[in-house]
Amino acid sequence: MREKIKISVIIPVYNAELYLEKCVNSVTTQTHRNLEIILINDGSTDNSGLICNQLASQDERINVVHTENRGQASARNKGIDLATGDYIGFVDSDDYISHDMYETMLEKSLTENADIVQIGHYVVSPNGEKINTEKRGETEYISYKDSIRANVIEKLIVSSICDKLFRSSLWTNIRMADGYYYEDGMVLLNLLRISKRVLLIENVGYYYVLSTNSTQRGPYTIKHLKSCLYEPKYYYEFFKNYYKELTDYGIALYCFRAMRGYRFAQSIANLDENKKEDYEAQFKEKFITNYLLLKKTHFFKGLSIYQKTALYIFSKSPKIYLSLFSAIKK
Repeated sequence: MREKIKISVIIPVYNAELYLEKCVNSVTTQTHRNLEIILINDGSTDNSGLICNQLASQDERINVVHTENRGQASARNKGIDLATGDYIGFVDSDDYISHDMYETMLEKSLTENADIVQIGHYVVSPNGEKINTEKRGETEYISYKDSIRANVIEKLIVSSICDKLFRSSLWTNIRMADGYYYEDGMVLLNLLRISKRVLLIENVGYYYVLSTNSTQRGPYTIKHLKSCLYEPKYYYEFFKNYYKELTDYGIALYCFRAMRGYRFAQSIANLDENKKEDYEAQFKEKFITNYLLLKKTHFFKGLSIYQKTALYIFSKSPKIYLSLFSAIKK
């Protein structure tokens, strides 16, 4: 019976008092009732911890864990460790979901024997105004190379774990890279690698809220800089080991993350000048080494004129690149 299948929903919480109640209520009111809702309060300094406790007192399916602040990846890993469901889903504490999202994805997983199901999503403002809609036609992947290509090259499989439902067995030996941002995309590579069937469905059910807590919207920190160095290394090593045909993508990622990291370094408040110069030097070194390699690859030919121009300008002068990037953003 479908109603006996338990879904563990993991919600990492950090300073989300403005959004948390709406987020959790969208989960507790799911049409699929057999849920285990795990709130990991990651050392919040606002009223989020109190709100977590209040919500748990109203619904016995909610389990609250309070931890020291260690970041979203650590909080999610803690939730995975505690999860007892047949399936695992993730919701960020400033987002929310449609009332039947998990029932819809579970039904598809069971009827199509899919290890991972991805649903479409809306991008919305904090007041609920729809900014963008991302959905795909129903598509299945039974080769991990096809699903990984659909993720990193074709961008059909979104590099997020929040718009997906996973069989919990996939997570037996997999956890997220702790201490870095962009953990979704990195862990998804390995989940796609071990999945026998991945299904994209036409329904739309997840609401990404463009809140001030977004990793990409700042304020930027040393963690952003470390992540811009670590992420491309992770991708490159993964492709070298499991999908050699995409190692060129790893080389390109080294270049683009070096450019991003160099930009971030200019925006970090109170960053020691010596540390700033050290990170800038690391980003320039990573860029130069990999840009020379990238230009010799077939992948480089497929880049847009805009991308090739940005790469060229950065190779000649990171300072000029920064000025032009700022002007375009304005």
